[in-house]
Amino acid sequence: MYVDLGAYGIPRKVLDKQPFDIVHENRAVEDFVHSRNGFQMLYADTYRTRAEFRAMFDHTHYDAMRERYGALEAFPEVFDKVKKRGFSLEKYEAAKAAKAAAAAAAGGGGGSGDAEVVDAKDYLWLIPIELGTDMQRVHSRAGFTTDGM
Repeated sequence: MYVDLGAYGIPRKVLDKQPFDIVHENRAVEDFVHSRNGFQMLYADTYRTRAEFRAMFDHTHYDAMRERYGALEAFPEVFDKVKKRGFSLEKYEAAKAAKAAAAAAAGGGGGSGDAEVVDAKDYLWLIPIELGTDMQRVHSRAGFTTDGM
C-alpha cells in the first residue's frame, strides 16, 4: 500500500521574499522519499539525475518493452518527460559553487542561505510523492493475495 502525499502551493519563504533553493529543497524531499522506499509521482518535475531516477524506479521491464517494440528511437524515456526542462544538476552545482566562491572572495558567506529569491507570482511548488507502508503484511495476514484476490 502506498500513501499519496503532496506539497502544493507557494513556499512560505517565497511569499516572505526570503531565499529559497527549489533544487535543494526538492532533492531533499526526493532523497527522503527514496530512502523510505517511496517515489515521486510522475506528473511532477524532478531534479534527479537520470541515474538517480533509474535507481528510484525499476526499469527492467520498461527497458525490455521499449527495445522489443522499437520505442528506443521513436519515443522519449519517462525521465525525459518528467525532468525539469533545461535543468542540469551539474550546471546547477557548478553555478552554486561559483557563487559561493565569489561570495567568499568578497567576504560574504556564500552558504545555502544565499539561494535566489524568486517572485511568488511565477512560482508553484508541486511535489506529489508515494510512501510505502507495511500494509502488505497486514493484507497477507487478512488473507489477501498480491493480485487482489
